Amino acid sequence: MRMLALLVAAVLVTGCLNEAPPVANYTNNTPPPLQNLSNSTPFKYSKLQTDIIFVTFHHTDECTECLKIGNYTNNTLHEYYPGELASGKISYYDVNLDVEKDNEFVKRYNVYYQTFYMIVRNPDGETGKELAAVWNYEGDEQAFENYLMGQINGVWG
Repeated sequence: MRMLALLVAAVLVTGCLNEAPPVANYTNNTPPPLQNLSNSTPFKYSKLQTDIIFVTFHHTDECTECLKIGNYTNNTLHEYYPGELASGKISYYDVNLDVEKDNEFVKRYNVYYQTFYMIVRNPDGETGKELAAVWNYEGDEQAFENYLMGQINGVWG
């Protein structure tokens, strides 16, 4: 019963209903290895010292909302941060929870439902933050861009 309640809560929080037909599995997205984990705040370092990683976690039967968020993320990062993507300062991973159960991010953040994370790495370690608010913008790409850029600017200032 507890598991059912957790599953229902996860669907309600993420806004995903798994309505879309199955899509291709993503198995080539291996996150970089983790070094020196800590719980310190990542926001005291400059852009040169800090990397930002975005991760969309989804199932094989990816819902329409997850597909939109993935596309919006890709579009925003390529349009506004092409240099950071090319240099590795920003990266984006799309992780299929059904296929990549041993993915480092899945294990590290104990993810088992569709969600979206921003992970910040700096000399002190790594901090992950679930960005549940992205589901509020799945119907408005401009609002999503503003939200995502606000999250990035909150890290890099």
